[in-house]
Amino acid sequence: MSSAFAIVCLVTSIYAIVATSFFAGAQPDHYGSFFISFFSMFQAMTGDNWWVFAELCLLDFGGLLVALLVFL
Repeated sequence: MSSAFAIVCLVTSIYAIVATSFFAGAQPDHYGSFFISFFSMFQAMTGDNWWVFAELCLLDFGGLLVALLVFL
């Protein structure tokens, strides 16, 4: 059980690093730093307000929506 949680955290961390690198300028409220990106990815993964991220990503930067859908 703990190894599954570690794998989920690792994958989420990798996506958070990539999101921070690519999208910090487009969405600084959601991807401005690693911890904000990690929380945003965790929110999207659990389904909590994921449509808000998708709507903002679609309006501002279409590539961010693709990256979010690949993560999910």
